Amino acid sequence: MRAARARGWVPSVALVPCVVHSITVATTCNLDFGSRALVLAGRILLVGNGNVGFSAGSIRQDGDIVSKVPTGVGLGSANDVTLNGKISLLGIPSALGVFAGGDVDVNGTVRVPSSPQQGFGEVLSAPDRRVAATALAARSPFPGRSSRTLGVSISKLPNK
Repeated sequence: MRAARARGWVPSVALVPCVVHSITVATTCNLDFGSRALVLAGRILLVGNGNVGFSAGSIRQDGDIVSKVPTGVGLGSANDVTLNGKISLLGIPSALGVFAGGDVDVNGTVRVPSSPQQGFGEVLSAPDRRVAATALAARSPFPGRSSRTLGVSISKLPNK
């Protein structure tokens, strides 16, 4: 790196991803990383009744996003979103929104309430992009409730 700088080349900040390690969110929080790539590497624990939003050029979630209180989570990207970790929003009501201008890959487990009264999960992508849910799970975290009470809607944005 030092040799590269000596020759006048400095890496673009946009090429270096922002990495968020384990954090606890107690109140509404919106984090905008602009056009930079974002990696959610650790556990995001939501302990307050508020919303958390992440906006970035691209988002890769490798850690877990967990809440047992009513909350909303938004992941917005101009490009791709990859969900590799677990998302578990168990508070009633809770909501998950994933909005991408690029491809969306859901490789992890996603658990959110599915009715309008309990909450919902929604994954949206641009009309010409791919949405793949290879390991999407909608299992009830509540004893005695069927898995039909939880779910995530996956769709593409309509053409303009």
